[in-house]
Amino acid sequence: MGHFERDTAVEPDGELAFTCRIEPGWCGPNGGYIGAILSRALAAVGGERPAAMAMAVLADDREESLGFDRSEPPEVSPPEELEPTPRPKELPPFGGHFDYRFALGPPPFSGAEDALTGGCLRLSEDRSLDAALTVALTDSWPRAAGPVAPARPRCLASVHGRGR
Repeated sequence: MGHFERDTAVEPDGELAFTCRIEPGWCGPNGGYIGAILSRALAAVGGERPAAMAMAVLADDREESLGFDRSEPPEVSPPEELEPTPRPKELPPFGGHFDYRFALGPPPFSGAEDALTGGCLRLSEDRSLDAALTVALTDSWPRAAGPVAPARPRCLASVHGRGR
């Protein structure tokens, strides 16, 4: 059993109730870790993987109207050709559990003028993708505004699942 599976494990504690241990190394503003634990409980109740997931990010109103960039995606190297990035000191402790490979934009928390980020993210241990890891990954990439606005924006991400 790897550290992610161990750190997101749940134990039955009555009918439709579970207990878990919140590991300090996953601390920080990381709802993805809590979501991964909840995904484990959902799978235990439903007996199968969650059947549906959705995510939304909300922000304050803006003066300008919404626009769409229909340009082609940028060319980036495949993950195996990108250099692993040491965890930036500004990233909360949970970042130490992931292998970040940045391919686009300035480094996170650099104070640069461009709000652009892109790259590859995976768990630092070798394991298959499952619902719990999917949930954790959705909340583990530094936000695009990080280089230009180090203060935390208000946002909400939610993942919904149901057992089959």
